[in-house]
Parts: sequence; structure tokens; C-alpha cells
Amino acid sequence: MEQALITAVEAIKTAILQSQYQAAKETTRVQLILYYGIGRYLSSKKGKKTWGTSVLETISAQLRKDLPGLRGFSASNLKNMRQFYDNWAFLEDSNSTDASVELLAVSSNSTVITDELKDNQKSVIPITDFKLTGINLADFPVEDFFKVPFSHHIAIFSKVKNLQERYYYIHRVVESSARFG
Repeated sequence: MEQALITAVEAIKTAILQSQYQAAKETTRVQLILYYGIGRYLSSKKGKKTWGTSVLETISAQLRKDLPGLRGFSASNLKNMRQFYDNWAFLEDSNSTDASVELLAVSSNSTVITDELKDNQKSVIPITDFKLTGINLADFPVEDFFKVPFSHHIAIFSKVKNLQERYYYIHRVVESSARFG
């Protein structure tokens, strides 16, 4: 292969790899925002009369039925999303979000959820409205937070209760992935 073709292939390969890396970073960010929003929604419903112990299994089963091939929304993952929100809820300004926030898109086939929505016509806030406003951002590793995969967040907050230690481990995950990724 002549040098011009080799150079062209290398340039295109570099562009592809850089955009794949960028897409992966954005996917993690969007996924965390989605999971935080779902967690917020589920947390606001915890303890309500119509939301018994099997509600997460019911929601998960209905999601699998409505969206064949959907992965990552098992009952245990939904519980993890609720815990993710509960552990990071302080990131939002408590005055900016109603505790009974509804998800923007809710399946119309789920009677428990739709009945509750009919009874409770509060404002619907899209999960993309998530903003880090409830904390001193100078102390919080914002960029690192959004680079850490959900499963790593779960592992960190399930094992580490001290906030500064959580920040440390979040940063270490990002450092390690940059070194090996």
C-alpha cells in the first residue's frame, strides 16, 4: 500500500476511534441521567399504598413486554437506580424539584402507574432537566462523576459511605479507565 493510502487509513481510523470514545462517554452520561431520573421517580413512590414489594418486578416485566430486547431494567437494577438517586439526591437543589416528580414517558399499559398519574396531575419534568445545583461544585468531581459507569457507582456507594472517599474512588475509576482504555 502506498504511503498516501496508509496515511488516509490512519487518519480515518483515528477519527473513528476518537468518535467511538466520545460516544461511549456521552452514553455513560446520558445513561446516568436516565437512571438518576428513574431512581428519583421510584424513590418518590416508595412506601405509597399502591406500590408494594412486588412493584419493581411488575414494572420490569411490563418493560420487557413493551420493549422486547430491552436490557438493564430488571427489578434489582430498578432498585439500584432508586438507591443511586437516594445516595446522590443531595446533588439537586431541593427547592428546584418537586419530590413527586413524574417521568416524562410512562407506559400507558401499566395500570398502576397510569391510574396514579390520572389521580396525581402534577407537573411532568423530563429527566434531562437534571442539574447539579444542590452542592458546592468546586468540591464535586462533576466530569469524573459522569465518566464512571453505573455499575461502578453502585459498587462505590454500597461499600463507601464517606462522601470524600466516594469522590476519591470515582476519580480513581476514571484514572484507571484512562490508563487502560
